[in-house]
Amino acid sequence: MLPGFCTMKNKSDKIRINFFGIGCNIVKGEFDDVTWKKFFDCSKVIRSEFNHAVFDPSFYEVLKSPLYKSLSDFGNVFRLSGLLYDKQSHIEIRINDRQKRKIFFGELFGENMLFPVYQTSIQEIDHIVSGSRGSLIGVEKEIGTVASYKFQCLNFSLDKLFFILHKVNIGDENPLTILSKITYDGKGLLKIHSDTLVKESFVLYDRSIKSAVA
Repeated sequence: MLPGFCTMKNKSDKIRINFFGIGCNIVKGEFDDVTWKKFFDCSKVIRSEFNHAVFDPSFYEVLKSPLYKSLSDFGNVFRLSGLLYDKQSHIEIRINDRQKRKIFFGELFGENMLFPVYQTSIQEIDHIVSGSRGSLIGVEKEIGTVASYKFQCLNFSLDKLFFILHKVNIGDENPLTILSKITYDGKGLLKIHSDTLVKESFVLYDRSIKSAVA
């Protein structure tokens, strides 16, 4: 048990957990040549390359498809979002709006600590860099309040929190480590709020497909 972080017995605690710092959204989609041609034709209409057009609202106005309204809709194969491993990223835990604890992302791995004290699991994901010629990988990095969770429980204990992480290889840089989910006492927590601004965004795809579908 972590010292000083188990509340009094028989007391209902109001818990709020916030993810602050850098968030990351990753999607992977696979599309046939007909769909790719529509994407490129719409990009041409707004006079933009596809890798820029996909972040422009006017692209979706021209596309006029109920299936695609933003980058997240391109994730028909894979989607993942959460708090990115970064020096700015940290977790804040509030109990009854008074007591709180700040956990820097690196502490989940035991950085600057004698031994790891938090319960974590980490899964490595390499499969999104493979696939058909028609594959697309989109990444958005954000800054702000990445996620907030609220719940009530009796006798809150930090020992019952479990942090679920993924290390994702997107093929063009070091793997991205993302805290995507937390559970308490074996139950998943639902995100209730986020407030972020886009910091960086990019799309990776096989540029040869453009000439192939022209």
